[in-house]
Amino acid sequence: MDKTPFSKKCEMISLFSEYGRDQEWAKGFFLFFDLGIPYAIGINGDHIVPTESGIKVIEETWDAFCEILGVDNHGNYSDLDELLRFAGVIS
Repeated sequence: MDKTPFSKKCEMISLFSEYGRDQEWAKGFFLFFDLGIPYAIGINGDHIVPTESGIKVIEETWDAFCEILGVDNHGNYSDLDELLRFAGVIS
């Protein structure tokens, strides 16, 4: 299976920051990844250019994001809705 492209990971983390911030089950994710989430937002908005260390931060944030959703972090997801449906968060 192909992995989700880096730009899509940033996009989905960025979009989830709007959707999931009020979700009780995701509060720990937002507290712990207080660097990775804003960094993904900045990359997604073309405001910052990722460095090697920044890419590592995003990948760690992605891994944790997938873990809280209970999905494979090596999967290839096309968008946030698909990922959340796959995780059973939305129908």
